[in-house]
Amino acid sequence: MQDEKKLFTLRFNRMNSVRVE
Repeated sequence: MQDEKKLFTLRFNRMNSVRVE
């Protein structure tokens, strides 16, 4: 479960980064 949460956070962070740029 932790691995999934980490992946989800990473994906969310990446989406946020793209949005900020």
